[in-house]
Amino acid sequence: MLSEAHGREFRYVQTTPDDLIARGHHPGWVAKQVWYGEVNHRARPADSAVFGLRPRTFTEFLAAHADTIRSS
Repeated sequence: MLSEAHGREFRYVQTTPDDLIARGHHPGWVAKQVWYGEVNHRARPADSAVFGLRPRTFTEFLAAHADTIRSS
């Protein structure tokens, strides 16, 4: 979807927490992402619906943020 939206190829590259911090991500945010992976945290749309929230699809997210998504 990203490649289609931008007209060029994007690819996923796994990186380490230390690399993310070196690239400028906040260490606390990185630690939270690592924890989410360790505990297998999943989004629960039904829990969000109680608050009147509807999760976005990936396509909706891309459309809303196309101007800020960039490749490196």
